[in-house]
Amino acid sequence: MQGIATSRDVAKLARVSQSTVSRVLSGKGKVSEATRRRVVEAAESLGYYANEAARRMRTKRSDSIGVVLPSLNNPFYAETAHTLYDRAKQVGRIPLIALTLNNPAANQTIMKDLIGRRVEGLLLASISAHDAYMQAYCADPVVPYVMYNRRLVQGLGNWVVVDNKLGAIEATNYLLGQGHRKILFVSGDVTYSTAFHRLAGYREAMDRANLEPVVVYGNFDYARTYEVMQYVLDAPGRRPTAVFAANDLMALSVLDALSHRGIRPKTDIAVMGFDDISWSSLHGINLTTMSQRQDIMIQTALDGLVGLIEGSLSTVRHLIKPTLIVRGTA
Repeated sequence: MQGIATSRDVAKLARVSQSTVSRVLSGKGKVSEATRRRVVEAAESLGYYANEAARRMRTKRSDSIGVVLPSLNNPFYAETAHTLYDRAKQVGRIPLIALTLNNPAANQTIMKDLIGRRVEGLLLASISAHDAYMQAYCADPVVPYVMYNRRLVQGLGNWVVVDNKLGAIEATNYLLGQGHRKILFVSGDVTYSTAFHRLAGYREAMDRANLEPVVVYGNFDYARTYEVMQYVLDAPGRRPTAVFAANDLMALSVLDALSHRGIRPKTDIAVMGFDDISWSSLHGINLTTMSQRQDIMIQTALDGLVGLIEGSLSTVRHLIKPTLIVRGTA
């Protein structure tokens, strides 16, 4: 074909309407897989590419969303970032990912920078429990936002999180049901809602069982947790029969610390995590954990943000029920 191919040419070759071509190439709207494949193949054969820059200038839309994460060192955030990237593209959104590098004070600067880049909404996984800037932002947001995984303790704003307190109660009760009475809790940094609520759930379950809670702080850090476990394992007469770590990354560190001393998980000391990252199901790890059902969390958060952007929703608040995953460590 001579000249520059148009969407009409693609529609004719694919035997569909121009609106169908638009839905397929923008990623918005539902079409069958067979139709989608036919349109893509027609577009590729004709060398047709929509001029996205021109379209955005016309519509004054960027189609981009900002995603603020604390770090990619924690596999949970690396995995959710991957899921977000895939899902966002499916609904015609371009994710711009920024990291606070575990510095809560960086949130304000990063959010302002992303808004300056004309993102249409924000997905925030880096919020500390009492973030003053975020509290003010909730009252008068510049662009729509949804907090996921972490949120403000007061419950303000739009958020999608797992029921962390319930998950910690169920995890502790599972260990109690296995006969454990000396259960050590390795807490995360309680300036974040995930750690705050998981610690509260553990304490509540231990109080109900009339047992003394024993807490150490790994602060969601692998090296810190390994160091703390050395003190725990060296303490005469205080070695636990079970360890419940507030996330899987710390649970993996606990397993590492036990392994280096020849202590067998479950047989000698049970180990429980929280998150259900992909590494936890590996044959050599086989970690018993509480699943955050992260695919559901990400889909719900992204759908909620799109609804806020497009005006079909005014508020997004979802508490996801966690699921106990029993494997080989507890």
